[in-house]
Amino acid sequence: MIAIKALKKSYGDFKLDATLQVESGRISALIGKNGAGKTTLFKALLGLISIDDGQVIIFNKKLKDINKKDRQKIGVVLEDATFNMDLQVKDTVKVLSALYPAFDEAYFMKHAVKLDIPMDKKLRTLSTGTISGFKVITALSYHPRLLVLDEPFIGLDILARNYITDLLHDHMSGYPETSVIISSHITNDLETFADDIYLIDNGKIILHEDTDKILCDYAIIKTNDDDYAQIDKTYIIKEMVKDHIHYLLTDQKHFYSENYCDQVIENTHLDQVLSMYIKGDRS
Repeated sequence: MIAIKALKKSYGDFKLDATLQVESGRISALIGKNGAGKTTLFKALLGLISIDDGQVIIFNKKLKDINKKDRQKIGVVLEDATFNMDLQVKDTVKVLSALYPAFDEAYFMKHAVKLDIPMDKKLRTLSTGTISGFKVITALSYHPRLLVLDEPFIGLDILARNYITDLLHDHMSGYPETSVIISSHITNDLETFADDIYLIDNGKIILHEDTDKILCDYAIIKTNDDDYAQIDKTYIIKEMVKDHIHYLLTDQKHFYSENYCDQVIENTHLDQVLSMYIKGDRS
């Protein structure tokens, strides 16, 4: 389990102030625009940057009490973290096998073949997508109990993304106590496997909701100026106006479907919820 309690970190005008929790056996997604604080939160969670205040709990231990053995149970993919790019892939495998007893070379090799990762090429010559695949299967090769995945799908085509998500599902089936926190701009993928969603904006968590509830109960109502005045706004969370059309975000789709059947009411996706929360006005 991960627990982040009132974590604070400032960089100039930017201030991170976040609280979240990822239960064992769950995959939590962190979404937000660029610069919202996702990578900063991940680095603070891993102890890669100092924090100004707050608390991080991993494996029921405070971050300062996490030891080397504990860290070998953590699989990490960071967008801006790289290996020695002058090494060939096969050389990184040798290094990882020598440094980390938990590294499963057979697992790595099996999935590297499936993802067409060439063993005899230097990392710097590989495509962005191949590097992403390399990072993910490296993280999974420790059979970790905590996965911290920052933009793991960058550059991957749909087949590779599907393969990676299947690997994550397989890992969760084999190690059901694992906690996963993941960020991605490809929100369609998150809809298929994340249990819950945290939306971060300007360093603050502004929404936490189960994915199923977002997909089942959230909706966008589209209405004109005249009808807008007649709609009960009790369950409207955010709204936007464009070309005299009002877009209303609600988490009570069934209420509006039953009471305003003459209005256009559409199911939402994560990217729409993100956009409405960040760009929309509070009703």
